Amino acid sequence: FILSIPAIFGAFILQLKDIGSALDVNFLPVFLGFLAAIVAGYLAIKWMLDLIQNKSLDIFAYYCWVVGIIVFMGSIAHIF
Repeated sequence: FILSIPAIFGAFILQLKDIGSALDVNFLPVFLGFLAAIVAGYLAIKWMLDLIQNKSLDIFAYYCWVVGIIVFMGSIAHIF
């Protein structure tokens, strides 16, 4: 994830020239979405860190096994 930051920043710099056409966009929904993403990301990281520090990851491991088997079987049956 951290390795993608320079690529994303570079793409942002290259697209700055096109920002003039986007100035008529209503930024309130964009800003509210940005805030929602920050809050959701923070809460998800906090929840995951609490889970790792206080509890066993056995339930998460079982979940991964079940989802993995479902996706594997679905890919064999060409469902996914």
